[in-house]
Amino acid sequence: MCDVGQGDAVILRSGEGRAVLVDAGPDPPAVDRCLDRFGVEVLDAVLLTHLHADHVDGLTGALAGRAVGRVLVGPVAEPAEADARIRRTAAARGIPVVVVRAGDRLRVGEVDVAVWSPVRRIAAGSVPNNASLVLAARSGSVDALLLGDVEREAARDLLLRMRREPSMAAAARGFEVVKTPHHGSANLDEELMAAVRSPLAVISVGADNDYGHPAARHLEVLRRGGSVVLRTDLHGDVAVVERGGDVRAVTSR
Repeated sequence: MCDVGQGDAVILRSGEGRAVLVDAGPDPPAVDRCLDRFGVEVLDAVLLTHLHADHVDGLTGALAGRAVGRVLVGPVAEPAEADARIRRTAAARGIPVVVVRAGDRLRVGEVDVAVWSPVRRIAAGSVPNNASLVLAARSGSVDALLLGDVEREAARDLLLRMRREPSMAAAARGFEVVKTPHHGSANLDEELMAAVRSPLAVISVGADNDYGHPAARHLEVLRRGGSVVLRTDLHGDVAVVERGGDVRAVTSR
């Protein structure tokens, strides 16, 4: 998890010098520097969970000086101007843009990503937030759930589908790390968070942001679930690594 301020950028290592990037943060230099810090020279794919600026405006920095296989986006192309800008940016570099949705899977090198959401457009709340790609990802031997910026409506939809689908429910009990939704917003579904609780929860959030993130309620839900909580505003980059069969977190500060 890159410290990119008030936004998201997650690196999934797919091989030596290679990665899948989930979101690109709000600032091109910030994500470029983070990819350099982790030695990423090739991006097999860039997954953009949704099209808000704090997740996509850093895209040009991620692409700069790196070979990129493809850009993957969700089925809800809102805001439309952001979708058009992403497609222009990718086209200028000859990078294909592919739409993915719930049920799709990406396998490349050491990375296996299953798309859990969305299955439909949810009109309640923030449409782009609730259209976030929710990703169950394995990088090497580490299993992570990346919840984008889902709000309570999309979170409840996901929880109900997990209850109907035994394979999703089983997977939910095995995550070593959860990237919690929407930078620590209080607009979350506590039952979903209980169902996917993990030993480590990471909040990607900017210092002194104007939104009050992370909210006290969000932090209490995580702690009540038994998670150790790391925050990019306090701890900088957060790397989840496997060492001798143990999974542990290393932070840059």
